[in-house]
Amino acid sequence: MNNNEDIFLKRGSYKQEIIKNENDKKYFNKVISNNNQVEKDKEILEKFKNDNKIKTNEMRKRHMNDLNEYYLKYKEEIDLKLKINTKKLSVSMIFGYDGTGYYGLGYQVDIQYPSIENLIEKVLFRCGHILPSNVGELKRLKWSHSSRTDKGVHSLATVISCFLVVDDETSKTDINQSFIDNINSFLPQSIRLFNAIKVARSFQARKKGIERSYNYMVPTEYLNNITIYQMNKILENFIGINSFHNFTSKRKTYLNSLTNKNKENESENEIENPINQKEDENENNNEIEEIENEEENENNNENEEIENENFNNNDRLNEKLLFRNNSTNVRNIKSFYVENDTIEIQGKGWYKFVIIGESFILYQIRRMMGFFLSIVKGYSTIEALELSLKSPFSICVPTAPPFPLYLFNVEFDPLSKVEKLNSNIQQLQSSFLQSQLIPRFNQIENETNQFKDFFNYLENGHNFNLDDIDQLIILNQQYQIEKEERKIKSQHFLKEKEDFNQILKQNILNEKELRKLKKKNNNKEVNN
Repeated sequence: MNNNEDIFLKRGSYKQEIIKNENDKKYFNKVISNNNQVEKDKEILEKFKNDNKIKTNEMRKRHMNDLNEYYLKYKEEIDLKLKINTKKLSVSMIFGYDGTGYYGLGYQVDIQYPSIENLIEKVLFRCGHILPSNVGELKRLKWSHSSRTDKGVHSLATVISCFLVVDDETSKTDINQSFIDNINSFLPQSIRLFNAIKVARSFQARKKGIERSYNYMVPTEYLNNITIYQMNKILENFIGINSFHNFTSKRKTYLNSLTNKNKENESENEIENPINQKEDENENNNEIEEIENEEENENNNENEEIENENFNNNDRLNEKLLFRNNSTNVRNIKSFYVENDTIEIQGKGWYKFVIIGESFILYQIRRMMGFFLSIVKGYSTIEALELSLKSPFSICVPTAPPFPLYLFNVEFDPLSKVEKLNSNIQQLQSSFLQSQLIPRFNQIENETNQFKDFFNYLENGHNFNLDDIDQLIILNQQYQIEKEERKIKSQHFLKEKEDFNQILKQNILNEKELRKLKKKNNNKEVNN
């Protein structure tokens, strides 16, 4: 960094909010690293980037080799179908899947992490709906999914839109059942295509989804000390528009890292998988879907982010001053409740929690459930939950197990005209839920004891970083007052600007009128 470079230059319009006066500038100068440290950080980051370029190239090469081997294996079959499928068509498909054994829905270039979309792509390729020139490059197909799920998470309603090649008859008429049956014949029973329809060329499942519903199952044995009414009173605290920066691992919330150590850790995490990082950022920018991590030891990694930090007064003051309301973390939860009737699976009772929102971000639902369960068990409090949602401070929220979470429904913009996609498939979805997903919950819980391990972790290891909660409550009250003052100042500034513009506009109009009047008088004098 050059000595004359403004350290706040790249922080956008928010710098006006943060740097209110010269005293703030003096304070920030004390917490910024010196130039030597910045240069050292740059060298470390550059080395990681170079190493990852090599890693990424090797990863892509293995991925393309894998697809090429698949093509050679079924070349005769694929080429024959491509002689029939010659028409390009914009298609929307709705899938259900059991996510067990997959590293989430999202497409993976690293073939050691098999995903649902990778398998669907291969099946569509084998069915002659994707050209060899486009396989391995989903963006060429304008591929878009309605909601991306985590490793081990399931779905009853994932919509994928893309351009496929089809036969002449299909391009002229509606997609028929044989199209769906043919694709299903190559998919495993754990993944089903429920329906497919033609859609407008501009339709994108990701952008047109306006509401998503998820269900999360919890064994009743872990919630026998609380009533349904009491549970719903806790869940009500999540409803509304809040910043869920404490409910995701990609906060991107503070204008400057608290310590140099954090900077190094963030750099390592950001470039560990550059392909997925880039994809995650793209999804976040569109602000519409749940994104989950695919790392192998995810349960350990999820809670390490700030857990081992010992916050002091200066750190908390830094958070208060450096916090920015990152729009990608702001989400609207429309409904969150537990159903009255429990579900019995092989003699074991389960509660079903329903979460409805416009969109979700990385880990959000599982961390919402994790915080709720920690309150129920007495490891945290409502006051702590309010701070995690309403304050600028870092709070370490535990992440509940992934396996009992599934996407239940996606609502689309009515103008998209995709109502037919959900018509007459409720029976298929219900059958898939009962035959594939419901038995899976008991099986995984019995084999892995994930809930037991989760509660043991809460009791023995999890640190919410709320030892200073009394101080945080006071600081948050100050923050809210300052926030309101900034809001009033901003409104006052905008009002002054609007008034000034109105005066300027009126002056311009007056000048025009004066010029017209002068011109008119001049014309009279000439005529006289």
